[in-house]
Amino acid sequence: AEQLRKAEAELLYEVFVVYLRILRQRHIHSRALVSAALTGLERWGQQVNLELLLEILGELRLTVREAIAQTDERVALQGLNCA
Repeated sequence: AEQLRKAEAELLYEVFVVYLRILRQRHIHSRALVSAALTGLERWGQQVNLELLLEILGELRLTVREAIAQTDERVALQGLNCA
């Protein structure tokens, strides 16, 4: 049981790293992929560790600012909902 919990935590951490990479490279990814990453963060964000959470929040801030500047309401609202 303990090994399963440890494996789940490790897998979830890796998923958040992927979400963070997508946000950091949002300029080369499609709007749909960024939106999917934001949906995942919205759903599972409360499970992330503090160090990774701080990095994600920094990228979310930039993502929302850019989405507002580009009048992309969907991404802007999803980003705000994640924060």
